[in-house]
Amino acid sequence: MASEYDFIVVGGGTAGNVVAGRLTENPKVSVLVIEAGRGDPQNIPEITTLARAFENHGGPNDWAYKSTMINRDDYERVEKPNTRGKVLGGKGTFDDWEPYGGSGWTWEGVKEYFDKPANYHDDLGLYPKLRNIGRNGPLHAELVPKLEPFREALKKAWVSKGQKLTDDIYSGTMSGLTHCVNTIYRGLRSSSWSYLVGKPNITVLSSSHGKRLIIQGDRVTGVEVRGPNGEDLVVTARREVIVAGGVYESPKLLLLSGIGPAKDLAQFNIKTVVDSPHVGQNLLDHPILPHVFRLKDGYGLDDHQLRAGPQHDGAVAAYFSWSILIIRFSRKALLLILLSSIVL
Repeated sequence: MASEYDFIVVGGGTAGNVVAGRLTENPKVSVLVIEAGRGDPQNIPEITTLARAFENHGGPNDWAYKSTMINRDDYERVEKPNTRGKVLGGKGTFDDWEPYGGSGWTWEGVKEYFDKPANYHDDLGLYPKLRNIGRNGPLHAELVPKLEPFREALKKAWVSKGQKLTDDIYSGTMSGLTHCVNTIYRGLRSSSWSYLVGKPNITVLSSSHGKRLIIQGDRVTGVEVRGPNGEDLVVTARREVIVAGGVYESPKLLLLSGIGPAKDLAQFNIKTVVDSPHVGQNLLDHPILPHVFRLKDGYGLDDHQLRAGPQHDGAVAAYFSWSILIIRFSRKALLLILLSSIVL
């Protein structure tokens, strides 16, 4: 690994990988991506395989933060796990930036950039109305054909209650029941790591943590890094250092570098470089609200797909075999496979 690059990206997640990939479209530009997690997500079946995401909770691919909750009389548990992907590719979500001062973060402002990464597939022609999705990006996406019967049952139930369907939320209409496109194609999940594939001018330093930004005057010139074997490294940037560690790790790195509220930095004997009272403040998370339904037999995820055990292992093996068949056969054979009675 070199000691100097044109650009250093701290954080190989949703944003960092895209930035690195776009920068290295210029073959004369060199980029180092510093990632705390593993650098080979394509070799981690718990990530690439559908329905195995729960297996990552609390494991080596999870930051496993703890969130302190409001202490209520009717809710004794005041700390809960806060899952965040710790692997090349990471995770990400955002909402409501424009009303809080993020000028341009509207549907009209960002639609073009959501189309660019997508490569939408509908090999069986099931959804001809979905036209407003990108088709030339590195992230392969589809409506998983095998889930079509489940989607149709939900649609019938929804319409039977007088509710409306929205065939294409990618045209900007968000209310109603719609199809959710996944970054999954032919049985395998894709992620932002796809931006790094085939780029010889990108170096990924995985299992490594940014310790501190090196600041000279009013410019960040490099990063102190704790390497994969616990060694301390210093890498410098000829042009820019891009902090893309996410909502938790980016403020942490800034604070460790002396950028943040001076009174907070003083508590940890960190020299203040920039007294910025807003760093590390005003976090608004994006919680998930689950819906629980009782379904007829034959629909939905079976419990054994989400829980460890022999049935789970058998389902994963069957799925893997099925996805390999999809990759090997032609579109005609794919149609025959999907119409067969393979049960996972």
